Amino acid sequence: MISMHHKVFKMHSRSGELEVLVDGTYFIYSQVEVYYLNFTDIASYEVMVDKTPFLRCTRSIETGQRKFNTCYTAGVCLLRARQKISIRMVYEDTSISMTNHTTFLGSIRLGEAPPAIHS
Repeated sequence: MISMHHKVFKMHSRSGELEVLVDGTYFIYSQVEVYYLNFTDIASYEVMVDKTPFLRCTRSIETGQRKFNTCYTAGVCLLRARQKISIRMVYEDTSISMTNHTTFLGSIRLGEAPPAIHS
């Protein structure tokens, strides 16, 4: 189930981006179930904020093990209105399983943005 406050977030379903509508400090979390098209030693994805990497989740894989694995990461970030959060796969030989209980991206607004400091 997706629950989103329409005054704080906007989900862009075509691009998969979560847009922040209010300045603040946010807890960003994600988990991706990765399917390996070819067995590789590592799988990795990044959580992007406006096309800039913010978090990276990397998992080493034993050769010959199952082709599905999950990777979870989270962090706290100061975001401004209109910034967008998304996920990007680091390696081309992986695919995302879009099962809603194993792959997700979300954010919780923890509080106000600190006032800007002018010097």
